[in-house]
Amino acid sequence: MYFETLTAPLDLIAALSLPSPNFIWSILQMVIGIGLVIFVHELGHFLAAKACGVKCEKFYVGFDAFDIPLGVVRIPSRLAYFQWGETEYGIGILPLGGYVKMLGQHDNPMEAVTDPHAANAAVRLAEDGPRVDAQPDARPAIDPRSYQAKTVPQRMLIMSAGVLMNLVFAVIFASFAFNFGVSYQPALVGDTVGGSPAWEYNLSGSQVLEINGHSTQDRYFPFEEVAQTVMVGGKDQDVTVEIKRLGSEGQTERLSLKPIVGLVKMKGFHPPTIGISPMMSTRLGSKNPTPAGQPAAEAGFEPNDLIVKINGRPVNNRVDLGVELIKFWDQPIVVTVLRGAKNVYFSYQAYLDSGDSDGQMVELNVAPNSYRETGLVMRSGPIAAVQIGSPAYQQGVKAGDRVLAVDGQPFDPLLAVQYLRRKAREEQAVELSLERTTEGQPEMLAIRVTPRFPTTVSTIAENMPIALDELGIAVPVTTEIERVVEGSVAAEQGLMPGDRVIAVTMDFRDEQARAKYLEVAKIKTIEGESLEKNWVALNESLQAAPPSAYWQLQVQRGSETLEFEVQPVASSQYFSEKRGLLLQPLNEIYLAADPADALRCGWQQVQYDSNKILRILRQMVTGNVPMTAIGGVGTIAVGATSEAMSGTPRLLMFLTLLSVNLAILNFLPIPILDGGHMVFLAWEGVTGAPPNERVQEGLTMIGALLLLGLIIFALGLDVWRISGLL
Repeated sequence: MYFETLTAPLDLIAALSLPSPNFIWSILQMVIGIGLVIFVHELGHFLAAKACGVKCEKFYVGFDAFDIPLGVVRIPSRLAYFQWGETEYGIGILPLGGYVKMLGQHDNPMEAVTDPHAANAAVRLAEDGPRVDAQPDARPAIDPRSYQAKTVPQRMLIMSAGVLMNLVFAVIFASFAFNFGVSYQPALVGDTVGGSPAWEYNLSGSQVLEINGHSTQDRYFPFEEVAQTVMVGGKDQDVTVEIKRLGSEGQTERLSLKPIVGLVKMKGFHPPTIGISPMMSTRLGSKNPTPAGQPAAEAGFEPNDLIVKINGRPVNNRVDLGVELIKFWDQPIVVTVLRGAKNVYFSYQAYLDSGDSDGQMVELNVAPNSYRETGLVMRSGPIAAVQIGSPAYQQGVKAGDRVLAVDGQPFDPLLAVQYLRRKAREEQAVELSLERTTEGQPEMLAIRVTPRFPTTVSTIAENMPIALDELGIAVPVTTEIERVVEGSVAAEQGLMPGDRVIAVTMDFRDEQARAKYLEVAKIKTIEGESLEKNWVALNESLQAAPPSAYWQLQVQRGSETLEFEVQPVASSQYFSEKRGLLLQPLNEIYLAADPADALRCGWQQVQYDSNKILRILRQMVTGNVPMTAIGGVGTIAVGATSEAMSGTPRLLMFLTLLSVNLAILNFLPIPILDGGHMVFLAWEGVTGAPPNERVQEGLTMIGALLLLGLIIFALGLDVWRISGLL
């Protein structure tokens, strides 16, 4: 079992259709790595048993429980084995762990009853040799090399040695990784989700210095650890962060944020989050830098181009780039890229700091991106959040206010940003017509606010409102049609105000575009709870889709259910700032100063991973993290292969986490696991006698059934994840 704390990279499965040499090598590294983690665990038991004089009959990685029949072919229970001395070494067919079979040691007490060498310490050996108990029904003396012939402290050492070995090798794995240098995404906030706690405090572009007491400065602390710290802290625990804002010249702030649930779906549940995403670089994708149908696709970008300037202004990260794109959202832009540099750079500043002069500066003209209109104006809800320090915040706009109009024109939550940006360019104020409910009584307000061009970037996500950053408000959008634009596609189709959309399916009229889409996703119908709060996200996906995309709508009109097809049209007056630039993550390298520093970093990483897994277990006990968070062999294999494709150091960091995970889970006080054996041994050490055979048998059978059920459950979850159902 494995407690996965991030969404498994299941897009890796797509690589199976056309495996590259790098992918095959990554698969091989994954198999070796996971096998090594299991091997060192069993090696711990084996070496400790040998040191205590116990005879080891078998040493297996994988289980050789039974042959697997496949029609006329039968796969043997073991893939390979050999005898060396008194021990049989082998690889079992079932890749669910491993085991060391010691003389007289059985997980099943029923087997122990029939094995004279597994006697429950009723018979002991004198130092001068074997003896038989004086009782007439006594069992024969047990072999001095039997596991049961050893003292309680010796047996405790044997049982705990696997866990200790995993922890030792976890430190070794991490130390080697830090010695080689680990590629990671730093704790820098890129986009924030509109309406989220991070958006309210405008954390986009900030550096996270500390989160929940964990410093990100004195050790390897990638962005994913920030997200995981929020998740394992639980939904009811405020997140305390210390940040340094973009351009703040060293000034820091300490904030307390209340996590929200429902923004992110991970392994079948919604973990708590504060609405942040990692900082992206300005380096375009290595395979597909621009999607078809977007303006950037026609501009001549090439894979791995590094964007260095927009209209002559330098940009160094996703936030810089996003801010500049917003300023010129409705105009052509000139994008300067660095192309053909020998070294890999993720920012213009890194290129300048390197002193390199290779590569070529290329200027590309990118047209504005026409907004795709449907003519549907959906009813908006009350303001969900107001960004602290924003123009709306300064003028007293509050969460719960409902925006009715902007400068006397009916409010369209999806297109209002176009009007606000034009006013921001002219530095002119707008008048918001608001409805505010005070003590149950509605009140009409008119508030003048001067829109701004934002200096940070927000994004749209499922189950979240749309952020009008020009004002600093986040507004939810419902599925009820408030009005239909005259002469629009929706009007021609016969859609009417008051209609409620109850199901949406996005499809494609161009078969080539449809086939390409199906390579990475399924044609799905969004309905029910999945639709209620997702109109903003659905509209955003329509903007990014190929031009032939259209909507199949099911609409509730009174007691009738009607169906419509809506083909959006490119607008001549509304535009999107997104022009189809697909960026790579902003990566850095964490490299230990020397072997001693690498060892220190390795020890710190094992401590951190241990605390993280223990917190996850605690949250699972309290119900804040459901059982769907666990993963089986498939999740482990996919995660390890994905990390291996990012380099050997990343794989070593994954194996560190896996080793710690294996150590902790194996030491849980569950019969049949190492921890369960330790409980029985502790009882024997305190009372002087082992637990009653029937009690031990019953508890062991319960533990075995629970473990088997958990393994089957985890494997089922793996299958569901791969199939996309979870």
